[in-house]
Amino acid sequence: MKYQKDSPYLLHFSRLTGGKELKFFILSNKAMNYEDGRIEIEVSDADICLAFCGGVGEEYEEMAKRYLDKPELLLKENERYENEFQARTTEVRTSNPLLDEAFYWAKAGLDKCFVETALGKGFVAGYHMAGDGNRPGFAWYFGRDSFWMGLAFLSIGDFSKVKDNLLLQKRFQIKEGNNKGKIYHELSLAHSFVPDPSYSYVAGDSTPLYVILCSEYAKWSGDREFLEENWESIKDALDWCERMDVDGDLLIDNPPAGHQWFDYGEKNMIDLVAIWQKALEEGAYIARLLGKEDLARKWEDIARKIKRILNEDFWNAKRNFFYDRKLPDGSFLDLATCNPLIPLLWREIEENKAETALSYFASPSFTTDWGVRTTSKDERIYNPWGYHEGTVWPLVTGWASWAQFVNCHPIDGYANLLRNAKMTRDFCLGYIPEILNGDRYEAGGCPLQGWSEAMVILPLVRGMLGLEPNALEKRIKMTMHIPEEIAFLKLTNITVGDSKWEIEWKNEGRRASLKIKKEEGSTYFIELAISMKAFQQAEVISDGKRIALEKINKPCGYHIVLRSSVDKDLSVNFSKR
Repeated sequence: MKYQKDSPYLLHFSRLTGGKELKFFILSNKAMNYEDGRIEIEVSDADICLAFCGGVGEEYEEMAKRYLDKPELLLKENERYENEFQARTTEVRTSNPLLDEAFYWAKAGLDKCFVETALGKGFVAGYHMAGDGNRPGFAWYFGRDSFWMGLAFLSIGDFSKVKDNLLLQKRFQIKEGNNKGKIYHELSLAHSFVPDPSYSYVAGDSTPLYVILCSEYAKWSGDREFLEENWESIKDALDWCERMDVDGDLLIDNPPAGHQWFDYGEKNMIDLVAIWQKALEEGAYIARLLGKEDLARKWEDIARKIKRILNEDFWNAKRNFFYDRKLPDGSFLDLATCNPLIPLLWREIEENKAETALSYFASPSFTTDWGVRTTSKDERIYNPWGYHEGTVWPLVTGWASWAQFVNCHPIDGYANLLRNAKMTRDFCLGYIPEILNGDRYEAGGCPLQGWSEAMVILPLVRGMLGLEPNALEKRIKMTMHIPEEIAFLKLTNITVGDSKWEIEWKNEGRRASLKIKKEEGSTYFIELAISMKAFQQAEVISDGKRIALEKINKPCGYHIVLRSSVDKDLSVNFSKR
């Protein structure tokens, strides 16, 4: 690496990479001395401000010189951007300051993972040191990771970043051959320097996840044109998934499709089966919306059959849990992992089986005081530092929280949400790490992991509130499980299509209230189910009119259900007898 000192306040490093000069600059408001890899700055009472920039091209040198006299201007610009970003996206205030703080910083951490390069705009997995290599750890565009991050961005109303990321995935989607339609798993920011691009396409789940996120994006944003313009890309992705069923059992096979996040390649992993089932449902929805009835019926039929396979073939009756995978000889592996959480997120599992599976996840075999292990401690392969054999991932803890909320286990769901929230204060301040030891509260891996940040937002918005909007049809579905410990909860600036919403919950002991206010936009039809464990009576007013209720029994107690169009506001008042 070449070094030159342009001034005491500007250090300039450069290196030839692939025939291009990569430049990196460090600016300071205090004189710097650089020698043998060390930067020394004399400390005084005045503030020290450091700024960093770099890349390929002359504009980065111009940027460095622009801030040379007043590097603190860059800090002020960043502060202004952050304040505007926080204000225009969903904000949360609750009776638990930890949850408020974690939600704020989760948004900030996620936003830092959205980057623009010569390749396009999209989500990188996170940030880590380069180690022995020349690339920043995890700072690559990731297909799989960007799905969970994309869901979180939709949940806070930042739709444009999700669209940009999907268009980046489409841009690098394989265009021909047997792998036509496949979506990348990892795309280096220096992709144009890599001689063999096949490294990018090693995963089996990025492609069906792409289909699901296309549908989710359109439902949240109301952007029907996106589906119309990208229909061929979506169909190519689903066609690729179908071709990966090499033995005709309706399931995507590993190999040839590629690995899962568990990095195994043994025929059918339960998480990929669940993802494929969900992708078929969403693909059928898109097809019907665009008038492709034959395809819609075909994909719906396959989805129904795969749901049966999930509930029957993958169910381990002896253990009252799920098999982790189907092996090449047709048998199933009796191994208790976190992978069955994926079908539980989307309620693909029958209620009685979901109950017993979630009870096992809540046991000490899986759940620690700081989160949920990837593999049960009861298993022979368990290793507390084993990447997929026993570490605690905030990603998995978030999956568990989300699944527990939507499957009527709100106490466990809230406990896991707070476990992730607590990490905002405990490690890399403001951010959530990639993994933790399975036996002790010790972080490892990447200190700022994008999908870990997502798992503060998603368990609250998609889990606790059960928010499922569809701006294309002007509908919102919510299944709410708000824990009794939360005395106050208010979400503002919830964006669905052209509408803005506010949700406020108050629990005063013998009485409680829920207010849903639409601040702007079209009239929506709301289907709302609320757990009534703590209350016996409820009354609903929608736009000044009393609304009829029905009651349904669920494992966590009865729920009230209401259906109403909402032009301005809806309120529910609860009381004990």
